Amino acid sequence: IGPNNLPSYSTAAAIILMFALSLLSYYFVEKPFKKWKGSFAQSVTWIYAVPMLVLAITPFLAMKLPFMEQYDRMGLARSYTSCHNNTDKQCIWGDTDKQPELLILGDSHADQYKTFFDTVGKKEKWSATMVSADSCAYVEDYAAPVFKKNASCRAVYQYAKEHLPQYSKVLLAMRWGSQMPENSNSLAYDPDFFKKFNLMLQKLSSEKQAVYLMIDNPNLSYNGLRAHILSYRIPGFSQNLAIDETVTSKGNERIKELAEKYANVHIIDATAYI
Repeated sequence: IGPNNLPSYSTAAAIILMFALSLLSYYFVEKPFKKWKGSFAQSVTWIYAVPMLVLAITPFLAMKLPFMEQYDRMGLARSYTSCHNNTDKQCIWGDTDKQPELLILGDSHADQYKTFFDTVGKKEKWSATMVSADSCAYVEDYAAPVFKKNASCRAVYQYAKEHLPQYSKVLLAMRWGSQMPENSNSLAYDPDFFKKFNLMLQKLSSEKQAVYLMIDNPNLSYNGLRAHILSYRIPGFSQNLAIDETVTSKGNERIKELAEKYANVHIIDATAYI
């Protein structure tokens, strides 16, 4: 529907495939089972138990395939390998032979950069510690619903309380737009966020060698990964770039305004290269 339309010929191909599979199902599944003379126990075993077992085991086996194991090892499996929503998995990214001097805090919009920092860190011979949690913005005295409801969010703050003084540099990345009044129903929303954030920047800028703020990325109005894959696999498929960045832009502008007040607070705009 709409921007997710497939080429017209794909509909015809799907109809042909549907009829072909229907014929196979009719002759090799339905007709044989109409003649089924098995006992009740055999019927339960072969018609219900075995198919259910196959359905249960298949996803488990699929996760053991080499490319899925590689997916996990690379840290791409969200919340499974990184210190996102936990603090007991891979927290250090980049050149792990180097002592991390940079601490990265934030929500999932921080965690999304883990492999970016890992790649750049390895190339430039530095490492960073990253700890984050879903919808969990980082600011001192955070009073959003997510902080009260989610232990994973409170764990980020506890980690920062214990470890932040050890780092000479800090990077903060989060969905700044979640703090705009338009998103007041968000779990992440704190009505005094920017006021508190300004006070925190003032403190961090006096204590740290450098503070970095990641500009948030705009939101696609469709599944970007799906569009990317389909464009390679289906001739004629195209997806017009459509982004919804009104609230995101407002949040980014507020952050830029605050950063300009402090000499050693720097903006990193990765979206400028997309």
